[in-house]
Amino acid sequence: MSLKQVHVLDKIVKKQHQKLKRELKILEIKKIIYNKYQVFVEATIDTFNDIINRFTYENKSLTYAKRK
Repeated sequence: MSLKQVHVLDKIVKKQHQKLKRELKILEIKKIIYNKYQVFVEATIDTFNDIINRFTYENKSLTYAKRK
């Protein structure tokens, strides 16, 4: 292999390395965003469930109060 071929291959490898590093950073950012979104969704669902439970409890209390 000639020196010129080695240089050409070296450039190709460097470009591929940069591309892979960029893709890795993008994947890490996507993972962080996904985790934050998942936490947000879980918190929203918990809040929704709390509201439903509170509403159900208040309705039961009203029902019992009306019976008495």
